[in-house]
Amino acid sequence: MRCIAGILLEEGAVFSLSNMELTAKYRLVDKQLKLAASVHTIWNTASKDLDKGLITGFDYNAVGVFAHVGGSFAQRGYVFTDVGLVYTTNDYSDYFQQHIEVGYRVRVGHAFWVNATLDIRKSFENGSQKTETLVQTGLHPNDQEWVGFGAGVVYEMKNNMGFNLSTGGAITAQYMGISAPITLGVYKKLL
Repeated sequence: MRCIAGILLEEGAVFSLSNMELTAKYRLVDKQLKLAASVHTIWNTASKDLDKGLITGFDYNAVGVFAHVGGSFAQRGYVFTDVGLVYTTNDYSDYFQQHIEVGYRVRVGHAFWVNATLDIRKSFENGSQKTETLVQTGLHPNDQEWVGFGAGVVYEMKNNMGFNLSTGGAITAQYMGISAPITLGVYKKLL
């Protein structure tokens, strides 16, 4: 057993998927300035053991509407932002979310990029969901919010397959872990 802020929690483990997410995006403008809109859904497929303060994702379903704006500059650079509102179920608070990314192609003719990001999530605090053990452990409680930063590199091959490596941290955070992640991603462009 372990004690967190006066609450005695039994040790345990949960291994499962987090929330599944699906987004439909529609391109509105495809010129030097790019503009798109999307509907983003989050499906509650998380596993949980709330008595021990363990959960693998948020205990809600959600739908969000987003605007995406960006473009390139100086033949090597780009900037874009995603801005949206997300509406949740299960008495969780709705929230505002924004992602801003600035990138630079290291060499012309090669798809090798470096980038920096700023991520903002602000809870409207309009939900009444309070699971004390999740607040104590910081694992996906209601009213999570943050201002975070990141940096990464992306390499894309000629067959539209790519790899990215990134890390980041928090400037401010509520109900969040403080360890910086290191992420590795693989993607394939279909269109």
